[in-house]
Formats: sequence, C-alpha cells, structure tokens
Amino acid sequence: MLDVLCGGRAIMALLRGTAPEYTTYGANPAESRARYEEGVELILTALAEPQPFGWEGQFYQFRSIAIWPRPVQARPALYLSGNSPESGTLAAGHHLGIGLSLNPLPTVRRLVAHYRSECARLGWRPRAEDVVYRGAILVADSDAEARAAVERYHIGAPGGGAPANRAVREAIAATGKAGPTTSLLARPEERYVGGPTFCGAPATVLEQIQAFSEAGVGVVDLLFGTGRAPQALTDQSIDLFAHEVLPHLRTL
Repeated sequence: MLDVLCGGRAIMALLRGTAPEYTTYGANPAESRARYEEGVELILTALAEPQPFGWEGQFYQFRSIAIWPRPVQARPALYLSGNSPESGTLAAGHHLGIGLSLNPLPTVRRLVAHYRSECARLGWRPRAEDVVYRGAILVADSDAEARAAVERYHIGAPGGGAPANRAVREAIAATGKAGPTTSLLARPEERYVGGPTFCGAPATVLEQIQAFSEAGVGVVDLLFGTGRAPQALTDQSIDLFAHEVLPHLRTL
C-alpha cells in the first residue's frame, strides 16, 4: 500500500529486533534467528507472488495470503539487518542490501567485508548504497566540547544498550542453541557503541564518517539529539553538520 501511495518509492528494512522487543512480545531469544529468516522468506514471497498462496512454516501458518494492491515496484528496495555474519549471508543470498547499527568501526569493517565476500561468492556485486550504517552523532565547535556534552547529558545510542543485549546473548547461550563462535564478533567490547559513533568538531566528524565510507558503508543514517541532550545543543549540532560537514560529504 505504501509503495502505491508514494508512486513506487518505498524502501523497506526487515530487522531482527533488539532486547526490548524480545521482552515486550514475549519472544524466545533462542528462536529469533530462525523466526527472522522464515519471516524474511515469507515477506519476499508475498511481494513476488501474484496469486494467493498458503504458508505452513515452523513459526508462521496462513491458509491463504493475497496481497492487494500489488506494489508498483517489481520488488521494493529492501535491506536486511547486517549486524551479524549470518544476516549478511542471508542478505547476500537474496541480493539485498544490509543495515548495520551502533557497532564500532572495526566490527563494521569485518561485517561489510564478510557481506561483500558472500555476494562475490554468489556471483553479484552490491552497490555502495546497499550498505547502510546507523549511528548517533554530535557535532560541536571543538572535540573537547563534544566530549563534555556526551558525558554531561549521557548522549549515546538509543535502545536496550549493552546490558540488555548481553542478557539476551546469555539467555541464548543457556539454551545450548547458540550459533558457532565467529571471529567477526569475538570481542564483546566491539559489539556496541556506548556513545555517539560520530562525535567532535566538524573536521573530526568528517574524518570519522569518511573512515566508515572507506570500510564500505555507502549511506549513513544519523541520529541527532539522543540521550538527554537539550534542544539547543541538538540544534547547534544539526546546524554545524549542515554547514561544515555535509558539503564535504557530497564529494565522497
């Protein structure tokens, strides 16, 4: 319906979820991977299948599915979560983009390399815009001012945070159903950005974003005003970004 209303400009992201969602919906974290992968298959089938069809899966059962109106696009632009090697492999297998969030640069570099390697193995090459990274941002007049604001107002990444995500990982491990250990995500400290990913004076923020670009990120999704940041600080950050960072980003 959204694709019809916007004339074929819809972009979709099918994300696996975070610790708060597992708690809210009473979902078993140990089943989240299999449930997510089946959900992706179901949605892709619904978008592509012009005739009514049935679905009898492990987690979803529908006697009859009929999507109307059909999307304007043959298949809307789609991104899957890319915050794990398994998700990157799944996206590569469906020729889809990936969205990463709140991971530090070393982890992003490894995850993007894994995704591109899987795409190459399957005979296709993703575009730059097929890799999206979401991170919080704070631009200030100086690096010291930015760091002071982060500490004073607890500015950082939204969501469940490291403690909640750690609890989910421990719950999965306790079931004995955890996946194989992978060197891509071996160190817990490289799984979560505690403060803004992009933080500092305009020149510093530009360098940080450029480093992610060199790691293979084609689109940055920036979160302004997280934590307890006062509106004036957020407004200043947006203004500095617009006038002193964005013009240079257009040349990357």
